[in-house]
Amino acid sequence: MRSPIRLVTRLRIVHQQDRPAELCRRNADNTLETAQWARGYPRFAEYKKIEAAWRALAENQDWLDGTLYPA
Repeated sequence: MRSPIRLVTRLRIVHQQDRPAELCRRNADNTLETAQWARGYPRFAEYKKIEAAWRALAENQDWLDGTLYPA
């Protein structure tokens, strides 16, 4: 007799730090770390621009979520 098939699933609980703005900030931090490694190379400026874009996305997401109000 065959044994029944076992279905394994995982439940991911979303915490406050998993907000889209926090994800953008984490990506910005990772890009900044990559930029530090590329210091002195032509790609450094590109990584800095990408980092600034991630930070701007995080700020926009905060504004959309209502946690940041325009001045």
